[in-house]
Amino acid sequence: MENEYKYLIITLTILAIVAISILFFSGADDSQTIQIVGSTSMEPIAERLSQAYMKKHPEVKIIVQGGDSEVGVKSVRRGTVDIGMSSRNLTSQESEGIYQMFIANGGIAIIVNNNNSVNDLTKEQVNDIFSGHITNWKEVGGNDEPITVINREVGSGTRLSLEQLTNTKITEKAMISLSSKDMMHDVAVLPNAVGFVASSAINADINEVKVLKINNVSLTNETVKSGEYPLNRPLLFLVKGTPTGVIKEFLEFVQSPEGQVLIY
Repeated sequence: MENEYKYLIITLTILAIVAISILFFSGADDSQTIQIVGSTSMEPIAERLSQAYMKKHPEVKIIVQGGDSEVGVKSVRRGTVDIGMSSRNLTSQESEGIYQMFIANGGIAIIVNNNNSVNDLTKEQVNDIFSGHITNWKEVGGNDEPITVINREVGSGTRLSLEQLTNTKITEKAMISLSSKDMMHDVAVLPNAVGFVASSAINADINEVKVLKINNVSLTNETVKSGEYPLNRPLLFLVKGTPTGVIKEFLEFVQSPEGQVLIY
């Protein structure tokens, strides 16, 4: 219950920031300004696409803000932003009146501390660890140490997608991290921790945590794009109604070969 209250406060704060940002930029031509808000998993992708589009179209200003998938869905449905970002499928109720554009497959990385001797888990073991049925690393070939499970907040699309993909409910005993950055930090400093982040949060420079293979498949752009990597979910751009004007033109750029190379 305490975590739900914290999440409610965080959600309201993010929505307030979004509203203030809209007012702040109201001096610009609204038809040439695009507000994009939602999933932090998609934020790096949206930033790359936005920067490339603005370079080609300097008259257009694109503002990208994170939050989580819940914020993205609610904001676009309320009409307070132009494009929402969701790293999970929408419910039938959420989908009403919403244009959904599939951007890419998004992998979910299972991460552990660098000193952890475990390198590979099966999808079933991921289920059993995050549900709390496996509680010691020795049960999956590691050291005789208790497992510290770290979860994301209630509105996280990555959290919901992991639960759907592994057909499990993450244990209530798990610690809570409020962002991918926090999750990476927590796993890096806790020797027996296990957590999860979007594949977009992982790059060649990341060396503070270890990314595990799942079913002996490494997390790479190629295995995510092909669907070979087992923990995959859709990344979506959302628009209320039918896209028009500069929003339509931006989405067409995203789907073009020039835009697609920036996604993975």
